[in-house]
Amino acid sequence: MNGITFDYPTDSEFYSKMYRTLVESELNDFVIITHARPDGDTVGSGFALAYILRLTGKNARAVCFDPIPEKYGYITDIEVPDFTAKNAVTVDVASPALMGGEVELPIVCAIDHHVKNTVDAPEKFVKCNKGACGEIIFEFAVYCGIQFDTYLAKCLYTAIATDTGCFKYEAVTEYTYLAAAYLSRYIPRDEAAKINLTHFDTKTLKQIRIENYAMENMHMYFCDTVGICVITDEIKEKFGATDEELECMSSLARQIETVESSFSIKQKEGGICKISLRTKEYVDAALFCSHFGGGGHVRAAGCTIEGTPEEAENKIIEMYRKTIIQR
Repeated sequence: MNGITFDYPTDSEFYSKMYRTLVESELNDFVIITHARPDGDTVGSGFALAYILRLTGKNARAVCFDPIPEKYGYITDIEVPDFTAKNAVTVDVASPALMGGEVELPIVCAIDHHVKNTVDAPEKFVKCNKGACGEIIFEFAVYCGIQFDTYLAKCLYTAIATDTGCFKYEAVTEYTYLAAAYLSRYIPRDEAAKINLTHFDTKTLKQIRIENYAMENMHMYFCDTVGICVITDEIKEKFGATDEELECMSSLARQIETVESSFSIKQKEGGICKISLRTKEYVDAALFCSHFGGGGHVRAAGCTIEGTPEEAENKIIEMYRKTIIQR
């Protein structure tokens, strides 16, 4: 029988520099900062990095300025030694605004996979060709010679699977699959199935109801190629929906065959609106959101617009007309 082998190239120069910064140097007592409104990639990557650093003999813990959803409890429910943090590392944080709070410690490095990273750090370890920040942390663990276990594997599998939409986005490469396959060796099949069920097939009843409302009241533009879901304070109060239950709003319109760009507008405190954009083929989501000071990925990005939801929607449509329709 013929054997099957796979090559998995690693960027030794990239990871050796990262190793020198975090492991070989005298730096210690790290706090790993994940981004506000935490998702699976920032939680899985952040807690995995803290775990890896502890295995190398360093003190490290992962934190978030926002509450971490209960569905990540199998990642966050881990004992961490008590210590006074002296240095910070950001993970999957594209800009200071995404931290959700002020960081008083020196940020020694930023680890990220977004196209543009504006975190003020002396060292940046960015690989924008990775489908998830979890891929970077996985390769770092391999470079460090870390012995994988179930906990670390679940952290990184969650990071990779959730940020790639369960491996359906175009940022996925053969190495994304190989990393996930390797991690699966260390996760019992029933636990791996539960991770996928929790993050891809389970919603609250409130979430179903508000999504139905959003679909029925969606605003369509430009021959049904743009769909916008607007969630005001009144709508959130009506359904009693949390921010976590509103996560999928940005992707709702993309399910429609004719839609290229799917927007969600969520009213926030202080007279601003949080905008999320998901695209299919030809619109660069990060580039579009950059017109409003935001950013992200080619197919998923976000920004903040001042004003009421109606005003934000008008600004989006006018910018879309200028930059996409009339280009």
